[in-house]
Amino acid sequence: MERVNFDEQLAFRFQSGRLVPIRHPHLVPPDELVAVEQQKEAFFKNLRSFLKTGLANDVLLWGARGTGKSALVKAALTAFADEGLRLVQVYKAQLEQLSELYELVRSSDRKFLLFFDDLSLKSGEDELYLLRSMLEGDLEERPSNLLVCATSNRRLLVAPPEREGFYEEEERDELFALAERFGLRLYFPPFGQQEFLAAVETHLKALGLELNPEALNEALRWASEHGYSGRSAKQFTRFYAGELLTRA
Repeated sequence: MERVNFDEQLAFRFQSGRLVPIRHPHLVPPDELVAVEQQKEAFFKNLRSFLKTGLANDVLLWGARGTGKSALVKAALTAFADEGLRLVQVYKAQLEQLSELYELVRSSDRKFLLFFDDLSLKSGEDELYLLRSMLEGDLEERPSNLLVCATSNRRLLVAPPEREGFYEEEERDELFALAERFGLRLYFPPFGQQEFLAAVETHLKALGLELNPEALNEALRWASEHGYSGRSAKQFTRFYAGELLTRA
């Protein structure tokens, strides 16, 4: 089996029973995250415990789209790579192959965050039961240097529906049973105008630009068509900065 260099590589994909290095991982600076201070503090505290003691909870980041869930995971790699954290992206279709992944990381002195992005499961899917078993209850012991983190936009994973009968009771119970296996569950509420503009200002500042009256008006016009979210703030920044460079 090909040996993986965990010293030089920070992030990986699990493919065909191998860990394939991501040569150019997207490393998000933690100070670019906006409106998620409480979530970041709790997530990073959990990771520090994992890195120092090996004791930590699996993490579910859930909530509205475009609010920084995946960005927070990437920022964690930026913050903790020098302390030995490595990121492995896995897709739910690969859950049956996790025993192979376990053997690839079990003997390493690095700590691994197993990352499921945009997790969406339905009652009756084999993957739901596989993931639930992996988190807690599987016969095979999970490596002590591996922690699971998933993001999801699906509210039902951790909150009951607003009106009775919106979901079948059986499906609700099965998804709750999965969510309960994540010891740390962090909610990301939708952005409003204040959070959106704060994100725009942060992204502009990273490019050496200011949120002046012109930029503010353009940002609000953009939001009227694209909505308030961290993602739309990033998209606006690209648009606006590109416009300025084109004029120059």
